[in-house]
Amino acid sequence: MHRTAPYLLLILTVFAAPSSAADDAKKSFKKLSKTLLEVQFEKLAADERDRYFEGLGSWDHSGALKPIAEIASRYGAYIDYTESMYRKHIAMQRKFGAKAGYSEGEGVAKEAGEMAVRKWAVTHKYAVESFDVLAAALGSLRDPKAIDRAFRNFQKHPSWRVRALLALACKHWHAQLQEEKSTRIAFDTLRKMMTDTEPRVRLAVVRSLASFHRREALDALVEYMKDPDWRVRAAAVKSIEKGGGNEAVTALIGAMAGEKGRLKDDIEEALTRLTGETHGFADVWARWWHDVEKQIPPRGKTEGEKPLTWKDKVGHGFYGLQIRSEKILFVIDISGSMNEPIPQQKVVVTTGMKVEDLATKGKTRLEVAQNEFKRAINKVNSKSFFSIVFFNHGVQTWRKEMQLATPEIKRRARLDIDKVQAAGATFTLGALREAF
Repeated sequence: MHRTAPYLLLILTVFAAPSSAADDAKKSFKKLSKTLLEVQFEKLAADERDRYFEGLGSWDHSGALKPIAEIASRYGAYIDYTESMYRKHIAMQRKFGAKAGYSEGEGVAKEAGEMAVRKWAVTHKYAVESFDVLAAALGSLRDPKAIDRAFRNFQKHPSWRVRALLALACKHWHAQLQEEKSTRIAFDTLRKMMTDTEPRVRLAVVRSLASFHRREALDALVEYMKDPDWRVRAAAVKSIEKGGGNEAVTALIGAMAGEKGRLKDDIEEALTRLTGETHGFADVWARWWHDVEKQIPPRGKTEGEKPLTWKDKVGHGFYGLQIRSEKILFVIDISGSMNEPIPQQKVVVTTGMKVEDLATKGKTRLEVAQNEFKRAINKVNSKSFFSIVFFNHGVQTWRKEMQLATPEIKRRARLDIDKVQAAGATFTLGALREAF
């Protein structure tokens, strides 16, 4: 199979030749399709798999659609398999997280497990990327009948993978068929798929909409900012930012008011990249945007304008990191090195606060961490949830479940962190695994 792939692709590219050559191309396509329907994808190198997928789009005929759909469904099962193996090995590694030491055999098993985690992470990444190659193969079809049939048959296909494939192919048709009616049909198809019940199909729609640089595409992406799945909303933020311009800034500021936590941070970062500004809160952004008359200033802000700050609303966070999420996990080092003395330091943050107001307190690193935590937890909203992971050579979780930040729970947390003593080595990886 390794030897035949280049020849198959070469034959498939001559479909426009006389009928005998077309017949040969059809036979070659059927042979390639049969190969991919029978092959075990895990036995193919990623680059070879991509070459095979590229070959599927070389036979520009509606007869290519059925095998492409079957292969997409079958390949989807392989993607799921790579993800399950990655998660399986992550779960196996968790058992090492809380151990203080390892026997020789356990150490070997731990190292092998870490290698397996890395292997399956890469395998899954390449598997997902190859699905995009398969979508590009579908999007390389130029025959009007084939494209029309793809729109009609794949839009409500029982496999969500095939529907996602169609959504991703739409951006390729749009890019290559700007002067034909297919680009309009592609956009209309994406609009119809916006209400698909599978979030991953809606995610594919969002990714494709980013390539349609028109007002109605932006309006569709703004609608997606209200999607119930956070992954779809996060993708919409990226797609809106990709479009750029004043309209994108207006849309993101409008969406920011309804978001919180991680997605609010994503919108903030997108706005900063678009404008060069940092304002933190939707109302501050809206006020600035009104002042600059909804036009991105050439230098990030108007001439002579006093920089806006959000110090009155934010307060101090944790080591200068502002806390805006409603679910917070503090990961705190309690290894022996935390007993080392530390000179008085000042924490600089971008909130407009005076530096002297943020001086750290504590004679050792641990005391500073304890004081930083207590100062941060005092600012946490009573409707938020939090917990703490302590780590040295082992990992200890303060509460297995996230705790509602009531006054009593926060009081207990302050008392418990004062009882912590620093000792031992530093197992940062175990702490991060436990946190995630």
